[in-house]
Amino acid sequence: MRSVLRWAMVGWVSAALLGCSGDDDDGAPGGGGCDLRVAPGDNDTEALQTALVEARSNQVICLSPGTYQINDLITVGATPGLTIRGTGERPEDVLLDFSGQVSGDDGMLATGDRITIENFAMKNTRGNGVVVSGATGVVFRKLKVSWDRGSDTQNGAYAVYPTRSEDVLVEDCEVVGASDAGIYVGQSRRAVVRRNVAHGNVIGIEVENTIEAEIYDNEAYDNTVGIFVPLLPNLQQTESRATLIRDNLIYENDRTNFGPPGTVVAFMPPGVGIVLLSSDDVRVHGNTIRDHASTAIGIVGQAVMDEITGSAANDPRSDGFPERIYIHDNTFERNGQAPKGILATLGAVPLEAVVWDGSERSAGSAELCLGDPPQASFRNFGGVSGVGNPGAHSTDTTQHRCTLPDLAPVVVTE
Repeated sequence: MRSVLRWAMVGWVSAALLGCSGDDDDGAPGGGGCDLRVAPGDNDTEALQTALVEARSNQVICLSPGTYQINDLITVGATPGLTIRGTGERPEDVLLDFSGQVSGDDGMLATGDRITIENFAMKNTRGNGVVVSGATGVVFRKLKVSWDRGSDTQNGAYAVYPTRSEDVLVEDCEVVGASDAGIYVGQSRRAVVRRNVAHGNVIGIEVENTIEAEIYDNEAYDNTVGIFVPLLPNLQQTESRATLIRDNLIYENDRTNFGPPGTVVAFMPPGVGIVLLSSDDVRVHGNTIRDHASTAIGIVGQAVMDEITGSAANDPRSDGFPERIYIHDNTFERNGQAPKGILATLGAVPLEAVVWDGSERSAGSAELCLGDPPQASFRNFGGVSGVGNPGAHSTDTTQHRCTLPDLAPVVVTE
């Protein structure tokens, strides 16, 4: 049997065989005591859901080591200040196994402010892994989310998925096998994504339609694309700006694209380290980007993306031009030797470290800077007209001999 210590009408009472009080310090990673504890038993879904329903604001729900067989979506609700914490030495010591999930599209869904979800593993959710929506103060820490099928179109779109949130921190997680993005931060403000490992996904890390994000000290490898920062049309938040991508290790992202047909990511060419789509005020520096078949960094606007996908954005609120991007002081090694997908149709081999489609409102308005002097090899393929016509391309970096001010580090309030 599982135990849950819960509040009685007056004072504390022990409800079952295993429990801990508010001042119990079990030495769990991350520190702090347990207000409620759950352990594997006969009905793991009910026991975990009950603990989350009964939890009060600012309480810690501890998951004891072992494997939990979960057959339904776990909903956390809007209770503020909750911490859901595995108490093993490693995330894998506490495993939520959704292989028998029969209802609910996602694994875990939370909506409360100041929530921390940490130190456990999830696998084989029917849809997304762990989702937090509409919250302020969100922490994902030391999670591992994966699918036993490996890289498969049937896997959930996102492993770790904060959306429409503010003050988001994703750190020390491992994400494997997502059919869209392993870590996906969408339509949010102030997000930090750091020290994560993303592999075997279509996109390793995606920060979409988000204002003020810092992506650093991550390792992204064996995805289709390592890091993707897009502004997509027809969404509630209509900006993607102020993104700092620094000090990441991005390598060997050549995996065959297994994104579901019709999705934006299904059109991503394999073998690209970083893709910037219509995003503004981006800084890319201090990264090691190596061993990509297509290119290290691709920059594209919405007009070319519409041609690639065959569908028009039709969103007058969305600015489809990538502007004020500064790429400098990165290490590029062995990229662009065998372009794939849409990049193979450009007709140029090898491709340079930075490939741009030339999207800008007027000559020079993009403010795409490569340093002074420029530090990266570069190709402007001139939009759709340059496909298959390398003679129309430009590798001249003269217009891109410039610098832009640094972005301030992103500070999140947990």
